[in-house]
Amino acid sequence: MLDIYCLGKEKIESCNFSLTNLDFTKNTYWIHLSQPTEEDFNFLINNFHFEASTIEECRDSEHYPKMEDYEDYLFFVNYFPVEKPLMKDFFQTAELNIFLGNNYLITVQKEANDFLHPLLNKAGKSKSFAKGGVIFVFLEIMDSIAHEYISWAESLDQNIENLEDLILKVNEKISDREKKIERKMIDYKRRILIFKRLIKPQMEMLFRLSIQGHDLFSERDRLYLRNVYDHFERLSSSLDSLRDMIISLFDAYRTQTANKTNEIMKFLTIFSTLILPLTLITGYYGMNFTHMDELQWKNGLIIVWSLIGLSTVLLLSFFKFKKWI
Repeated sequence: MLDIYCLGKEKIESCNFSLTNLDFTKNTYWIHLSQPTEEDFNFLINNFHFEASTIEECRDSEHYPKMEDYEDYLFFVNYFPVEKPLMKDFFQTAELNIFLGNNYLITVQKEANDFLHPLLNKAGKSKSFAKGGVIFVFLEIMDSIAHEYISWAESLDQNIENLEDLILKVNEKISDREKKIERKMIDYKRRILIFKRLIKPQMEMLFRLSIQGHDLFSERDRLYLRNVYDHFERLSSSLDSLRDMIISLFDAYRTQTANKTNEIMKFLTIFSTLILPLTLITGYYGMNFTHMDELQWKNGLIIVWSLIGLSTVLLLSFFKFKKWI
């Protein structure tokens, strides 16, 4: 799917003509390719003379986020989070490739999604988009990526709070809770590590552009870049906090599970200790020797039960005195 937007003086207009009719000497364009065909890639090579390696990276997926500086344009590989259909609270990443030139901005998405649709709707109502040109649109895209990550981080924060409430529940079986909680903790920690790995290089490219600058960016654009970089930096700090929260929560869960296990072992130990004198007494009188005077006693059974009861009471009193129960 191909969308072409001509950046006019008042607004961004969607162009109905093909790529071959674009006039880059008079206008600047935003060209968005969603699920591009081989014909689209060939046009980019033949008309924009992009490096073959950059086109190959657009064809393939799962490249590391980066920025490459060519003579006439910049090439970016970025990632942003998208919610996976039919799976609540699960996010995966989608790749967005960007070619940024003096009078054009080309965005390439191998997989179709609605990430840029809110930005396009906003562009149609805002004059600043058109007047700012391709650089302003590029900065807005990067800012949108940062806000997508921030929204995901806020959602994960809420999920971690829900997980904390789940840990505090005591009416579930340990085995059931263990499977549910540990699976969630490992999943959340894995997501944080993945997003952290994707965010760091994108922060580095923004920092490089804002500090070192580039011919395509004015001083005002560099200020905007630093603002977007601040968003990514705040996001990175939030992810660090979430990671620490997960680690602390996991430690608390392990401690709670260990305490519960200790309570069970304590109960079993006390029960075994109470049974021990009973076993000794019954074992002694169960040896079935012929000459045992106690077996002939008239009140022998009452005496044995009295010994059993007395030993139980004494042990319980001792445990209570020691505050073990």
